Amino acid sequence: MKDQKTLAFFAYDWDKLVSDCLAGKQKVIFQGMIYYRRRKKPCYYKSISSREHREHQHLAQVIWRFCNGDIPPKHDIHHIDHNPGNNHPSNLVCWSKSKHARYHARLQSTRSVEEDHRIIKLYGQFHNIFKVGKAIDRSGEFVRLVLKDLGVVRDGDSSTRSEEEDHRIVELYGQLKSTDKVGKVVGRSSSFIGVVLKEYNIVLDGDPSTRSEEEDHRIIELYGQYHSCERVGKVVGRSMVFVWYVLKEYDVICDGNLSTRSEEEDHRIIKLYDRLNSTNKVGKAVGRTHSFVCRVLKEYNIRRGGHGPTRKQVEEIKVLLRKGGLTQHAIARKFDTSGATISRIKTGIYKATR
Repeated sequence: MKDQKTLAFFAYDWDKLVSDCLAGKQKVIFQGMIYYRRRKKPCYYKSISSREHREHQHLAQVIWRFCNGDIPPKHDIHHIDHNPGNNHPSNLVCWSKSKHARYHARLQSTRSVEEDHRIIKLYGQFHNIFKVGKAIDRSGEFVRLVLKDLGVVRDGDSSTRSEEEDHRIVELYGQLKSTDKVGKVVGRSSSFIGVVLKEYNIVLDGDPSTRSEEEDHRIIELYGQYHSCERVGKVVGRSMVFVWYVLKEYDVICDGNLSTRSEEEDHRIIKLYDRLNSTNKVGKAVGRTHSFVCRVLKEYNIRRGGHGPTRKQVEEIKVLLRKGGLTQHAIARKFDTSGATISRIKTGIYKATR
């Protein structure tokens, strides 16, 4: 039974799941099920409803069961690094409810006046309880409790605003056209900037009323060079959606549209892919995006990834996995294959055919 659990652990691509959780994505997928992020703290759960009752299944508990079996009665799953977003199995431990409660009570009792002052000072810089927690090796929840005890008003609260700051935010947004950039300049969150701008009826970036004809022409010209709405947006200080909106209005066909293809280009893409075995490299060679190349290959029924890693590459991958210096995703990118293939190599399931 122990071997089966170990196999289940190594067969799953944990890097992808954990990176999505730590990035704060609204929803993540584990074993085909969707788990949603809670509003107040970064833990994920799914709701199970029936006629009798409704319950929440926490992702950390589901992962523990997947790797270790059932959770004993009156037990909790504790995050070792105090970050509820880090759901890697190595960061989870099963404790009794009493031990878990004693631990957090003792953690709270280790506060000092010097640490409290440092938390307030750091929060003034970061405006983020999790960044402050990382800096002092505490959990975000601990920082939140300290700030609440000391009566520190957190960033999103409009009561901390002043008229002078509002005018500065409006002025900066007129220059930068980005709530994130303005937030960094004034030391506020992008959501806070959004609240201020909305109150002053400032139209945000995606609205076409903020456009000019000169900017439209520049966007079209840049898109001819980059073939990427995202890259053009970074150059002109606009969002990717805004660029797409402009191109659509001018009937500029975006790169992924297959109507811009030619048979000669298709044959060249197929030939290059056979040699390079990488959609990204082929895209750079022909001046197209990765997704465009994928669509062409799909239409010609060409399987991506070719024949997978060779025997020589498999041996190199195994060496890298043993060293442990790179994540499975990094190794997959290095050998231009999928994370699932790396997991199969790690567990010994994968068999090279060439």
